[in-house]
Amino acid sequence: MRLSTDTLSGRSGDGRHSETGLLQTRQTDYQRPRQDLGERGLADGSASDRELTVQLRELLTSLAQGQAVHRTPQRIVVTGVHTETEASFLAMKLAMTCAGSGYRVLLVDANFDRPMVHRNFGLSTRLGLSTLLLSSDAPHALPQATPVPNLAAITIGPDCPNWSSLLTREQLFHRLQPLAGSFDYILVDCGGLAPDLVGRVSAGADNVLVAVKQHVSSMRELANIVETLRGEGVREPAILMVE
Repeated sequence: MRLSTDTLSGRSGDGRHSETGLLQTRQTDYQRPRQDLGERGLADGSASDRELTVQLRELLTSLAQGQAVHRTPQRIVVTGVHTETEASFLAMKLAMTCAGSGYRVLLVDANFDRPMVHRNFGLSTRLGLSTLLLSSDAPHALPQATPVPNLAAITIGPDCPNWSSLLTREQLFHRLQPLAGSFDYILVDCGGLAPDLVGRVSAGADNVLVAVKQHVSSMRELANIVETLRGEGVREPAILMVE
């Protein structure tokens, strides 16, 4: 997958685009990676994979430069307009890029229609996001180590028929707040969730990334997502053209 380079600029506090730079590294130690799985299939080492990693580092830098106040952890939501698969892949690669730069990262699978995190990393769904939504318990038992150093994940969890009503009722980042001290980034993969659900999940987010594809994505639906985010008090999303 490629990102169009003109979508990689961040936004300053007045809405203008800012220049990008290299993401500074930081050495952290959260959990040891799962030794039994390795990283086979997560990164192919090809030129296109390396190019995407560079683009994502530039994207992260531009997003950070566009914030008046930088807080830790950074809370980022990734979604798509008729690009569910691409959005989930983008969320995974973004999480891996952050982790590869030495940041402690938590990737949360909120893509109830097509959950991918447990498949991509070979993780269990015995506990996960649905577990959190169905209880009042703290989330400390939910993150699982992945094959990627510094990267943990909360999978979708057990089947949950009423997940949409639970997402509407809950403020996800508020429920994840007890984990804030353990991570530098919390990324939520929304896949192709409906705009109203994306808005609810994004409440409290620092940035929302929306993956779109030319001649595929609906501009009306994109406008609906933007309007819904405004209603939740979330800043303008970054629109990423995927190829």
